[in-house]
Amino acid sequence: MAQEINDYSRQGDALFNLRLVYESMGDRGKAEEFKQQQIAIAKQILSTQQGNNFTEISQTVALNLREDFAGSNLSGIDLQYANFMGADLQQTNFSGANLTLADLSGANLLWANLLWANLTSADLRTKLPRADLSNANLSSADLTSAYLPNAKLINVNLNYASLQNTDLSGVNLSGANLRGVNLKQAELKEAIVDKAIFAENQGIYENMRQELVRRGADFAVSD
Repeated sequence: MAQEINDYSRQGDALFNLRLVYESMGDRGKAEEFKQQQIAIAKQILSTQQGNNFTEISQTVALNLREDFAGSNLSGIDLQYANFMGADLQQTNFSGANLTLADLSGANLLWANLLWANLTSADLRTKLPRADLSNANLSSADLTSAYLPNAKLINVNLNYASLQNTDLSGVNLSGANLRGVNLKQAELKEAIVDKAIFAENQGIYENMRQELVRRGADFAVSD
């Protein structure tokens, strides 16, 4: 197995050097092609159980987690514990991926696809404008002060997550489970909360509760 990993490492290094050559020539298309080959090798290592730490695997094939995954397809793979802190992840496809305990703090997730992703206990103190997290599991995730303009959180599980000081203005939370969510100083102006479940929340006061009920939120489970 060690020999195979060394082979993958050499392939990754060779592809990275080719990327540098084509980038210096101004051929970004060709450089992108080689980068995608590096990502394919990383996914192959993961799928054949020759490694289970995507952060280490990426380094093995000379990928930079902060710079090399914007717009990439990382759907359905095991990324638990991955360190994407401060990474450029614009338009990256994480649909169905396992991001349990992943660090996405400070990452740029503009237009990211996180449909059905498992983000249990993930660090999402970051920017998620227009990201789609519908049907994702964000139980116990940290979204403190997250930036979520026009994001979709339809049917998302936010059980005991932190949304403290988070601006949810205009966010679609239809059918979401917000049981036990910390909503202290959160902004819910114009948020879509039809059939969203609220219970045991911090930061929900009576006037806010009445307004959310008027907009279709369900507080029945906490009565």
